[in-house]
Amino acid sequence: MLEVTRKLVDLLDLSPIGDDHFQGDSEDLGFPNVFGGQVLGQALMAASRTVEGRQPHSLHAYFLRPGNHSMPIDYEVQRVRDGGSFSVRRVIARQGGKEILTGSMSFQVAEDGFEHQLDMPSAPDPEGLKSEQERGELLAPHVPEHLRDTLTRDRPIEIRPVDPVNPLKPEPRPPYKQSWFRTQGHLPDDPVLHCCLLTYASDFSFLGTSLNPHGVSFMNKRCRSQAWIIPSGFIVSSVWTSGCSTTRTAPAHLAGAASIAATFLTARAGWWRRPPRKPSSVSEARSAEIVSQACGFCHDVCSRPARR
Repeated sequence: MLEVTRKLVDLLDLSPIGDDHFQGDSEDLGFPNVFGGQVLGQALMAASRTVEGRQPHSLHAYFLRPGNHSMPIDYEVQRVRDGGSFSVRRVIARQGGKEILTGSMSFQVAEDGFEHQLDMPSAPDPEGLKSEQERGELLAPHVPEHLRDTLTRDRPIEIRPVDPVNPLKPEPRPPYKQSWFRTQGHLPDDPVLHCCLLTYASDFSFLGTSLNPHGVSFMNKRCRSQAWIIPSGFIVSSVWTSGCSTTRTAPAHLAGAASIAATFLTARAGWWRRPPRKPSSVSEARSAEIVSQACGFCHDVCSRPARR
């Protein structure tokens, strides 16, 4: 495992501080506040520590306040229900006694059932695309010095965007993004950890997607956005070191608040891929169970109806 990936795995490894209470450290990625994917991934890990024999099935969370990356985060888990097939947990994340995130997580026993998979949209192979880190190194000489470390830092999640925006000269385009991503290096065979890592990675590129139609980027000094994120349901049942594809859509962006959704689907061996994010109504958002089967440089991500 690469050192940068090991640090992320350690970050998701929470410390118990009481009955169904856990504490996690924070990392500074160069953003003003704690990275939302970190809080969401740690919240799922906290909930998972109170469940046995069941894997994450879906989650729904709200970010209530910005987090401080110089302070640890406390997670309180409430055991809502343990049924025959499903368990539900409510998680509250706090800093300094104030709630910064609240969410509900569902867990399911392994069951056989119908399986199907959406067809992947066409996209170039990841081998022919530059990673965000490589693009950051090309961009670094042209941005203010205080942004260069953030753009060129080593990353545990390698992301290779399809048709990326030039942040120095952004032009209006449809509100969707498509990219390939994977973890850097080998991961332990821990399905819960893989779910938490996927949850962590799902928060990248959200705000940028919502800015596409407006022809602005993070380089715009007047740009200040807030994202309301409703993650879809999922199950990752095996190693996803190989990679993944994802599509992000931003159906609405009103008065600085963006509504954004993400879809993770299969594409080809070795990578997960984000298919192009097409606008969709928030009211039509549904939780879908995503099953990943990965081996080396191949993977298979399926969605199937949940059975209760």
